[in-house]
Amino acid sequence: FHVRTTLWRLALFLLCTVPFWTSNIIRMIAWIPFLGLNGIFNQSLLAIGLIGAPLEFLLFSDVAVVIAYVHLLTLFMIVPVVNAMARIDPAVIEAAVDAGANSWRVIWEVVLPLSKSGIALGSIFVVALVMGDFFVVKIMSGGQSASVVLAMSNEIGLLQYPPAAASAVILMLIVTVMVAAILRLVDVQRELSGQGGATVMQPHGAGPRPWTFYALAAGFTLFVVFLYGPMLAIYLLSFQGPSGGLTFPMRG
Repeated sequence: FHVRTTLWRLALFLLCTVPFWTSNIIRMIAWIPFLGLNGIFNQSLLAIGLIGAPLEFLLFSDVAVVIAYVHLLTLFMIVPVVNAMARIDPAVIEAAVDAGANSWRVIWEVVLPLSKSGIALGSIFVVALVMGDFFVVKIMSGGQSASVVLAMSNEIGLLQYPPAAASAVILMLIVTVMVAAILRLVDVQRELSGQGGATVMQPHGAGPRPWTFYALAAGFTLFVVFLYGPMLAIYLLSFQGPSGGLTFPMRG
């Protein structure tokens, strides 16, 4: 709500969605040279003296799997939440501020309750996609992490169809129960039907920026770096010459 013009809102939203135009496989693999022992992140920390040895837990571990999933599935959570927040009447925010609520109370007691439908839809998308994926777990964990879908894939590869089918049915039932629980807690019909008194947020008048604006701006900047950093790193590394440094065109 600190962004006061529709054009800026659209530009910032597109800034978050552009990385998702790239293949999921490329965006996932881009984390390998970024998080490796000799990767950009470890070398940067070593260069500034924050660590004395490369961090080994960043790649081929559960941490790498979580980072890859967050990077790959962020869009499926952002879009429903943005859609839900766009429906919040600015007059409700202004009324809460006039009643004496600070920024945190406005977020916890006004914005979050009115965004529940978007959070619920995003959670359904993310849960369904994570439960049905095994490729990210297999690659980013280096085969060291286990998942139900990965076990099913191995069973199918070994022609063990009955246990694989049983695992698939159990997984489907678990996902169905989880989705049903989310739908029971939050009524998403208004979100899907486009009803519920949606209003277009109007720009506020000019005035001094509160501290929350700068905090959110810093968080958004870090989020953009998180989205673009690995792809930019792998793009630059693709032009690295045999003796180090960047060369163009590439020398094969």
